[in-house]
Amino acid sequence: MPQTLQTLVRDVGLKHTEHSRLIDLCFADDAALIDDTVGGPQIMTDSVAYLAQKVGVCVNVDKTEWTAVGIGASYENGSGELMVNSKNMEPIEEFCYLGSILTSSGNCWKEINVRIAEANSAFNKLNNIWRGR
Repeated sequence: MPQTLQTLVRDVGLKHTEHSRLIDLCFADDAALIDDTVGGPQIMTDSVAYLAQKVGVCVNVDKTEWTAVGIGASYENGSGELMVNSKNMEPIEEFCYLGSILTSSGNCWKEINVRIAEANSAFNKLNNIWRGR
């Protein structure tokens, strides 16, 4: 049986049913690891690095970022750092994933304003069509 992130980590991620947990969201070559505890992200990051090494690839720490999201979220997971192979990953305040803006505060106003601006732009492009009739 091949090892996967789910076979290596237990009791991390977000519980969404009685017997299953959501631990990651993947799209193309991006992955978002998800957990609702302080120590879980480091456990998952270590597991990803281990699995990557087993297949001959590595986690690029310079391209890897992390954030704690939600009300009361902080960057402190024990030492205040998240590391891969003894190198610190950069903490960030916000990031865009699949078109949605996630912020460390959990505030969605920036996301709402971006979507309103995109809708406004789309409607403005239709003005010539509407005025021509």
